[in-house]
Amino acid sequence: LLGPDKQTNTGIAVIDLDYFKNVNDTYGHEAGNKVLQEFSLFLRERLAYKLNSKDLGIYRYGREEFVWMFDPNNFSDIGKFLKSMQLELSKLPLGDQNHLMSFSAGVSFFKKL
Repeated sequence: LLGPDKQTNTGIAVIDLDYFKNVNDTYGHEAGNKVLQEFSLFLRERLAYKLNSKDLGIYRYGREEFVWMFDPNNFSDIGKFLKSMQLELSKLPLGDQNHLMSFSAGVSFFKKL
């Protein structure tokens, strides 16, 4: 994972909850919604404190996809930070059925105009 350079002032991470369709298809939309609500709370608790007034925030992008826009200068290693979140989530049961979930993330950096 490449990090930001001196010209970079914005990072964007696309976070996808893995195998979410299996939860929806097996246990129904209500169970899927509960998992999404708890995953959203998980993201907010771990990512929102890293935001400052110029950051754009955390957004739901699709069914189980989320976008996080952040200042990459707040992190010494964004890959390591996200991997620690992945490990934490893998041990956190979500929803009424206590699903153990995982997520995938892609990160990019750019200069905000």
